[in-house]
Amino acid sequence: MKKADFKKLHFFSYDELDYKGNFIFHNQEILRMTKFELMIKLDMIRREIEYPIILHCTYEPTGHTKHSFHYVGMAADFHFITDEKFTTQIEDILNIIRINRWFVGLGIYPDWKHRGLHLDVRGRTARWGRIGDEYVSIDKALEYCYKNKL
Repeated sequence: MKKADFKKLHFFSYDELDYKGNFIFHNQEILRMTKFELMIKLDMIRREIEYPIILHCTYEPTGHTKHSFHYVGMAADFHFITDEKFTTQIEDILNIIRINRWFVGLGIYPDWKHRGLHLDVRGRTARWGRIGDEYVSIDKALEYCYKNKL
């Protein structure tokens, strides 16, 4: 991305704060490596769902699974600011993905401090969850969320 690309987005800015309170895109490597297509999709999600999005990360050179899309700037981890149940948030984002016919990866992370999601623009469909330290199917993760009334 380039700084000027933020003019094309409605809900994200160059001065975007991450969940730790850092200006995520002031880091020039993160700005340069984050794919604009990813930010467009996040912007569309924000518009449709109407919950503010707090980014955890986009591009990161380390700290994820071996072939993570974060390493090439094609993924974002985030959470919503809302009182809605986490299961409702998941259903909402899955509906947006389905309606728009996006071929994206979506991971759900109910055990994060701020229950959150991973979205990537891999160009094919992938769904999963992570419960504790274990990666599981999205169905198993959703079952966990419903069972625990998240």
